[in-house]
Amino acid sequence: MIVTGANSTVFGNYEVLGSGTDSILISNGGSLLDSMSFFFVVAEDTTGTASVTVTGANSRWQENQINLAEFGTSNLTVSNGGNLTVHGLIDSVHGGNGTITVTGANSTLNFIGVSGGFGLILGNGLTTNGHSPAGGTGNLTVSNGGLVSTPFNITLTENSSAQANLNLNAGGTIQTGSIQAGSSNYTFTMAGGTLLGATNVTVNATLAPGTNSTINTNGGNSTWTTGVIGGSGGLIKAGAGMLMMSGNNSYTGGTTILGGTLFISTVGAATALGNGPLEVAAGGTLAGSGLINGTTTVDGAIAPGGANAVGLLAFNQGLTLNGTSDLQIELSGAGQYDALSVLGNATLNGAVDVVLINGFSPTFGESFDLLQDTGGTVSGAFADINLPMLGPTLYWDTSALNTNGVITVVPESSMAAIWLAAIAAALTLTTRHRMAKRRMN
Repeated sequence: MIVTGANSTVFGNYEVLGSGTDSILISNGGSLLDSMSFFFVVAEDTTGTASVTVTGANSRWQENQINLAEFGTSNLTVSNGGNLTVHGLIDSVHGGNGTITVTGANSTLNFIGVSGGFGLILGNGLTTNGHSPAGGTGNLTVSNGGLVSTPFNITLTENSSAQANLNLNAGGTIQTGSIQAGSSNYTFTMAGGTLLGATNVTVNATLAPGTNSTINTNGGNSTWTTGVIGGSGGLIKAGAGMLMMSGNNSYTGGTTILGGTLFISTVGAATALGNGPLEVAAGGTLAGSGLINGTTTVDGAIAPGGANAVGLLAFNQGLTLNGTSDLQIELSGAGQYDALSVLGNATLNGAVDVVLINGFSPTFGESFDLLQDTGGTVSGAFADINLPMLGPTLYWDTSALNTNGVITVVPESSMAAIWLAAIAAALTLTTRHRMAKRRMN
């Protein structure tokens, strides 16, 4: 069947493709519109091969449910600005092999969802109603301006008899509520595309070499806590909102926080951000507790522990705080406060902002070691130091802040002595300089 041209519209109900070799082409603004009360089967026969192509601006296919590759082999392509809108799509149902490709600017595959709340299932593997064989393979590739969108789930295999392969390539975007798996028989490869607004991801992923893939939280909160991210590619956190990562990830291409907050939560040698360099750009925030295993450069904010919770961020390969950086520290009690641990060189600059939480009021003699376990040199100095108010006659001694990260509560008399000692040291240096000049003359 060919539906082509802006004035070409075909209305249909239940359809079957693929008892032999069959195809549908919707192009040049043509439309295939289902009544939205039935479903469409592609490649129903075990020997069947079928394809559906929706291509070109304003070309569209509207369907209630599509069973792609129910038994045979099928290809579904949305390209060059085409649009497919469907309530639910199941790829490879009873042993079939189905491939979905969404590519080209403004090409969209929209899963509106059904009352059960499912969007896209890759690799269904059903054996219901006496149908056989089970298994099959479902493939989805999104690239080059293509968009796959559903407010519900993307499920990679519903059982262990099927296989699913999800590829998010450069320029492609997947916008979904969550990505989950019903078995371990799947691959999820991110090769420069964008995962947009997913609230929960529980699958493993591989970052392709030579690429930087993006997770855009789009103003919301997203968790990637149970799946492991590997590969040699890089990861970018973009958009407002928070991405929470707690897996022991192994990717090596580095991490960049462009916007919002990336919150890590790991213990021991586990590292949520893999083994590459970390860059926190202006407008981005690194928060939480755990180990960072690469060289770290910060132009944005660092908030150990996060809001109203103390924690320790450990940097295994050094830390550079640039002029626009902001170190955000919370003090909750004696021995309970945010801190950084730096193994390697630490370069200080920017601002440090210290606040009190949980009603804590520091007392005389209490010290807080904000920069711990420094295994290299400490250079530079914080340009802006903002400390909370203390009780009457108490002051902050920050004389050791830029050398070993310690701030101490001292009485007013001690603070005066510290100031006098600093003035005396400055005067001594000035006097020695003048005497040296006289000798030279």
